[in-house]
Amino acid sequence: MADIRHIACAIQESDLFVTAQFQHTVSMWSLARRRKVAQFDTVLDFGGRRLAVVPGRQPVVIAGAYNLHGVCAYSAMDGEVLWQRKDLRKVQYVCWLGAGRTAEQVGVGFDSRAFQLLCLRSGRTISSMRAVRELYLSPYATVALRVSESSVSVCSLPDWSILWKQPLRSFAVLDAAIGPDAVVFSEAGGSLRCFDLQGRDLWEWAPGAGRHVTRTAWGESSDTWLAVEWPYGTGGPDTLVVLDRGGHPISRKPIGEVAECEFLAGGRYVVTSGGRVLRTPRLQLSWKFGQ
Repeated sequence: MADIRHIACAIQESDLFVTAQFQHTVSMWSLARRRKVAQFDTVLDFGGRRLAVVPGRQPVVIAGAYNLHGVCAYSAMDGEVLWQRKDLRKVQYVCWLGAGRTAEQVGVGFDSRAFQLLCLRSGRTISSMRAVRELYLSPYATVALRVSESSVSVCSLPDWSILWKQPLRSFAVLDAAIGPDAVVFSEAGGSLRCFDLQGRDLWEWAPGAGRHVTRTAWGESSDTWLAVEWPYGTGGPDTLVVLDRGGHPISRKPIGEVAECEFLAGGRYVVTSGGRVLRTPRLQLSWKFGQ
């Protein structure tokens, strides 16, 4: 199987995930059924985090493009275009805002324009937020983590009022996750930092020189934080590091050299670009998909 370059997993309990190589053709997979359930062409461009899946009785795939095609929503079962926003160019990030009153919304981030909140069913703009690049919603509480160029902030929903803000120490947030009572985020070339929902600094874990965390999640079944560590200084294999609630590493397991990986089903699994679905925290092989 050719190496995958894009992976997007449904949040919370869904078993669905979508993959793509460099661009355009997207495949949807079901872990429960152990098979590919759909494949179709999209506007997807390589780069950024331009792919998202919305689970449910009628799943939807959201794909973004940088140059010409904007952002599109597709019926995940047959690839039918539900809507397209060609006016929203230079897309870098898409997500499904899958919690509470925001469940029918899609988030779209860009390099140099306001973050857009779109209606999932029609694609119309509901509202926009200046200086926002990415959003991470909580499956446990009515809060969201908002990432800008220079800071991260936790907001209360549905009014998006800021509860607290922390400045960044680097040029980018690589990933973030929200647990039952805390949030974590990782910075380029830096640490994984944890704060409670009131903004109190709980802990910080530094992977070491030349390493940083590319993906993170709250592991519901293990009651731990999960972090994918990568040696950006030299290149090489990824490692799954499991941390307790206090930020202390309790295990390390090699994932291997992969182009991409994402957490699935509340951190119960890791999906890799090599076509493996691994059960956390021990990384037992659950399914090898492909073709």
